[in-house]
Amino acid sequence: MLDNYRYPPQDPSFSSEKHLVQKRSCDSQYIEFSISDTGIGIALEDQERIFSPFVQADGSSSRKYQGTGLGLSLTKKLVELHAGKIFVESEGKNKGSTFKFIIPYYPVSIRQVVSKQ
Repeated sequence: MLDNYRYPPQDPSFSSEKHLVQKRSCDSQYIEFSISDTGIGIALEDQERIFSPFVQADGSSSRKYQGTGLGLSLTKKLVELHAGKIFVESEGKNKGSTFKFIIPYYPVSIRQVVSKQ
């Protein structure tokens, strides 16, 4: 997702940031990935449904940006296969968005990997 994030706005003021953070809670460790942008934003009522296949926040035929609406649904499935969660934060239209996903992190020593072979 981090390297495949392609948003083609023509606006020169558009920017994006990518982050990778390892976190630890009391009983587990996980890695959090996030991508923030200053793009078109996502209305609150669209934030859950955009993870469904063939759905886009702007489903009109006159929308500015094209696509199939599969990227986020495929990403969600991959994240869930790794026992993770994905979500979006946006204050609404024209406010930018932050997409985050977290996956469990299980440190493995090289000794454990070699002993399994």
